[in-house]
Amino acid sequence: MKPHRWTDYITLNSLWLGLNSVSQSLNPLILPLLIQQYVGENLQGTYFGRIRLWSLMVAILAQAIFGAISDKFTSPFGKRKPFILAGLLGLNIVIPLIGLTRNLSGTTGFWVLFTLVLILMVFANMAHGALQGLIPDLVPQKLFGRYSGIKAFFEVPLPVVIVSLTIAKMIGNGNFWGSIIVLLVILDIAGLISLFVPERTDPKTKFESFNWRSYIPLFFMTGAFTVVILSTRQLLLLVELLAASLEIFPKAVLFTITGTILMIAAIVIGVNISIRIGLGAKDEIKTNFKRWVINRLMFLVALTNLVSFFVYFLQAKLHLSGESAILPASNLIRYVGIFIAVSVLPSGWLADRYSKKVLIAISSFLAFSGALVVILANSMNPLYIGGVLLGISAGLFYSVNWAFGTKLVPKEESGKYLGISNLAGAGAIGAFIGGPIADYFTPGFHV
Repeated sequence: MKPHRWTDYITLNSLWLGLNSVSQSLNPLILPLLIQQYVGENLQGTYFGRIRLWSLMVAILAQAIFGAISDKFTSPFGKRKPFILAGLLGLNIVIPLIGLTRNLSGTTGFWVLFTLVLILMVFANMAHGALQGLIPDLVPQKLFGRYSGIKAFFEVPLPVVIVSLTIAKMIGNGNFWGSIIVLLVILDIAGLISLFVPERTDPKTKFESFNWRSYIPLFFMTGAFTVVILSTRQLLLLVELLAASLEIFPKAVLFTITGTILMIAAIVIGVNISIRIGLGAKDEIKTNFKRWVINRLMFLVALTNLVSFFVYFLQAKLHLSGESAILPASNLIRYVGIFIAVSVLPSGWLADRYSKKVLIAISSFLAFSGALVVILANSMNPLYIGGVLLGISAGLFYSVNWAFGTKLVPKEESGKYLGISNLAGAGAIGAFIGGPIADYFTPGFHV
């Protein structure tokens, strides 16, 4: 395949719209409301962090394994597309089952939801792990920036805007099952388009060469990363006990500073240990790859968790309750999405021509500024300004960072490497450690 036709930009990237419509619907909208229904406002952040931690650990493992397997797989339909199709079929079963949990209550409801979300993560990352191997497989390096820009457009702004205009409004108006149906339609149309990718298969590559023992390190990698996150969470809880006994030092300041330091420590330590286990001995490629994953994780943990907690944040700050926070949260997310769309395509073009490190530094400064505005705002208008800054920064980062990463990984193992890079999707760090911090502030929240 020579991907120079305009349709190639769409077929290689369309499924990002479907998969991220699922995550944009579940994480900031559906899961917060269901969890709040099950456990109440005082524990919602803690339980949300719990479900995010374990679901994303499953995502890390599944994406790495299926990405690596698809590197070696052959079939008449290609090496990536069978996994994409299987993942889509699984999602079409699990998503309606998650919808049915709305009729449950208490901790029973939470654990049923918890189990279904873990299963959903297996299917979603079966497709995800294979999908992200398509650009390294089929695109010349000189076009990585442009294709990464289109990927980022389908991955973030398009699903954010579509979800906020359709699914979020349905949920806010009480049309829960309508939102589930629309979500499945978006997913299936995007998935069907992706199946038109004309993959090349190498007949010399035999799936019989698959060696299950070579995937054992991926289990240990995921386990090590999980232990790091659990350990930092326990340290945070110890600090909470210490803060409760202090009279002279502001407890909120101590708790927040400690939580931030522990998040950074979890990122650096977790990535170092996990990549060492998952990829083996050090060399220049793995060292640069590790630095790229740390950079990606630092940015995305902050951004994805800021978006994930928007509903709870607005409920507390603007004194809203239940579903009444969905529409303002979706409007804020839509502002973020629109300005990601504005910046993401020119960012891909810039990534092919200018220093990626400088562009990433600029995106980080913009993200910091946007987050600061959101935190200090007392009404929706300044919140929208913060959303604009966050959107521009995210669009720049998504395009440039992915173009950077796809050039770092070995082409013959792109599925495995980029699957392991899903460590960068481990928003569990922010949610699992940040959840208790949110619960600590929310009952008496006022700025």
